[in-house]
Amino acid sequence: MKTLGAIQVHQELNPKIWASADQIDPIVRNKLLTLAGRFYQFLKVPTAVRDVIVTGSQAGYTYTDLSDLDLHIIVNYGDVECDQPVDELFDTKRKLWKENHTITIRGIPVECYAEDLERPVKGSSYSLIKDQWIREPQQVPAEDDDVSPQVSAWITVITAAIRTRDIEQLDRVKSLLKHYRQAGLAQQGEMGSANMTFKTLRNLGAIAMLMTAHRALEDRSLSLAN
Repeated sequence: MKTLGAIQVHQELNPKIWASADQIDPIVRNKLLTLAGRFYQFLKVPTAVRDVIVTGSQAGYTYTDLSDLDLHIIVNYGDVECDQPVDELFDTKRKLWKENHTITIRGIPVECYAEDLERPVKGSSYSLIKDQWIREPQQVPAEDDDVSPQVSAWITVITAAIRTRDIEQLDRVKSLLKHYRQAGLAQQGEMGSANMTFKTLRNLGAIAMLMTAHRALEDRSLSLAN
């Protein structure tokens, strides 16, 4: 194993989850499919499941002890009729599920999502229904660029925004960071410098610090003193 910034880069997929580079552990697969079925029942939305996938760091070579296992139920948002944006509906459902469940697979926390068929994930992903890779994970080449300058720059931006105690400034930094990662994934892939920078910031706690500061300011704005 080597490190890239604060990212751990492994030579093999997590053996707690994967039987080989080509196939997930069948016991893990069955348990995840059962979990996906329960999560689908919880959603209570009459739309067909098109696939169930595993994605994120645990479907690649950059997992850490803090990495969640991302379990995505794939549905067609266009089939869902509701009075609010479908992505907001499913995000609310996801948060409610998370508040009421703590589910782990061999010690790894599982995050459940309902994602749109028309917006496939950018990184590596494995279909639990087909039991095969949709997009195989990329090994990190030996000549990877150092992400330290980008990480340092973002930490400076995040710290400065927090010090302003201005929620609009924090909103702008959150939006910039989200766009930076999304554009990097689209242009460079999951092993590109933008995604590695984002993961390093997350592992260092910088993103959590930003989110905590934002929530504190939001709560203060909604509070009444005396």
